[in-house]
Amino acid sequence: MEGREASQKLMDYELMMDIFNRVPADARPGGKYGLIAGFGYAGDYPTKGDVTTPRQFGQQTPEMLRYGEAPAYSSGGRRVAGFYVPPDFDVSANEILQSKRLFPMGTPQSDEVYYQDLIQADRFGVENNPDRTILHEFYHRGVNKLPLDELIEFAKNKGDIDSSFIFKQMQRTSGQHFLLDAIDAFIDSEGDESELPSYLRSKLSRIEKANDVIREYMTPERQEELGLRIPLKESEPKQKGILDKLLGKAQGGGVQSLAPMAKNMYRGYDDIKRGVGSYMPHTRYSRRP
Repeated sequence: MEGREASQKLMDYELMMDIFNRVPADARPGGKYGLIAGFGYAGDYPTKGDVTTPRQFGQQTPEMLRYGEAPAYSSGGRRVAGFYVPPDFDVSANEILQSKRLFPMGTPQSDEVYYQDLIQADRFGVENNPDRTILHEFYHRGVNKLPLDELIEFAKNKGDIDSSFIFKQMQRTSGQHFLLDAIDAFIDSEGDESELPSYLRSKLSRIEKANDVIREYMTPERQEELGLRIPLKESEPKQKGILDKLLGKAQGGGVQSLAPMAKNMYRGYDDIKRGVGSYMPHTRYSRRP
């Protein structure tokens, strides 16, 4: 590997570590609720390529900032904070994705995660939480890497009907969002489950149980076959002091156990070499504060 490429990979890895460190430990790839998002970051089933990193869209130019403007990708009258384009999607057939104002770095590619990071978001009346958005979209990408039919049967054969149902839910975008509501709320609470209503805590418990089933299913042979890697579990979070919260340091574990080779976080998109096909939208909307 040439020095320049190695330097770029290291920089991208450090950027990703910064993102992961700003979310609660249990939402990271090695945490109780972050396993599938970890597959979205480091897994590339079925094409088995490199790990991925999120790409920005809708960057604000200095002139836009001067006039309090920002490119808006809207769907159903709501601003889209991020989205995942699954494989088998022909981006050339989507007029919005051809917008040079929204995508000045080039047309989005399938099997990639995109997010918008607004400056002075309060001027637009929306929240700006790119870290949560990125983990949300990584989850969609991770679900796409999993052999869900096999996991449904595996859980059923174990007598774990609830986890089998969870995997069935993951086969639909609406079902993924049903589960992601709990993970998003957990991130918003900065990892304090006591702040969450009981129905969300119940979802988190079910997600944790299903993730344990995935870990059991993913033998080394299956990981090799699927091009996935189980991250090491995050260590138990210690009691945080104010300095820890300010620094946002990782507790150790999962993220570092994944391949530290995130590519091209802020580059153009022409280096991606993946297929295209049918489209199923996976979006996260900006919320009003």
